Amino acid sequence: MDVTDALLNHWRVRTTDPRRLFGKRLRELRTERGFSQEKLAEIADLHRNYVGVLERGGQFASLDAICKLAHALKVKPAELLENQP
Repeated sequence: MDVTDALLNHWRVRTTDPRRLFGKRLRELRTERGFSQEKLAEIADLHRNYVGVLERGGQFASLDAICKLAHALKVKPAELLENQP
């Protein structure tokens, strides 16, 4: 495997990682509403650092956090889990 193949494989894993996809969707919804990470965290009763970690795909969100974020963003929890192109 050459360097190009290795980079392509790395990119595919990163873009299909459910944590990263969730984080991307969370960031999209947050910015559409004009919220900072801090404001979203305050409304959702979560720590700002946790919201940042989720947006970066650093860890899986708990079901409780998904529900709190969805409520704060005024969407159904499933909408946070949708993969957008």
